[in-house]
Amino acid sequence: MLFLLSEYQDRAKTKAENLQAFSDIPPNVENFQNDLNGRGSFILSRMMARVSVKGLKEKLDKEKLVETFNKLDEIVKDERFKKDFKDLKVDKDKKKIYYESENKFKFVALLADRPSQTLFLGRKFME
Repeated sequence: MLFLLSEYQDRAKTKAENLQAFSDIPPNVENFQNDLNGRGSFILSRMMARVSVKGLKEKLDKEKLVETFNKLDEIVKDERFKKDFKDLKVDKDKKKIYYESENKFKFVALLADRPSQTLFLGRKFME
C-alpha cells in the first residue's frame, strides 16, 4: 500500500510539472503542485493518475482549442454535471480553465475525463 501511495504521488508530481506547459490555459496551475501535499493529497494523486498529458496536448493544440473549449463549456453547464463542477471557472471566450486550490478536485476531475456518457443510450454520469 505504501508503495502504491508513493507511486501515485510521484506520477502526480510529474504530471503536475507537465501541466505547467499549458500555463496560459489554466492560469495559476503552478500552485497545483503545492496542493499535491497535505489534506486530500492521496485522493488527488490517484485522480491525477487518470490524466493523460498526451491527450491534453492534443486537445489544447491551437487548432483544436475552440472545439475543446466549446465541449468543456457544454460539460460544466450540462444539467447532470452542473452541480459537480459548481464554482469551477471555465471561460470559453478567453480559453481559460481557472485553477484554484478550493476547486482542485473539480479541476482534476475535468482533466481526467470523469464526466462520461454511454455510447448507446447517451446516459451521462461521473466515473
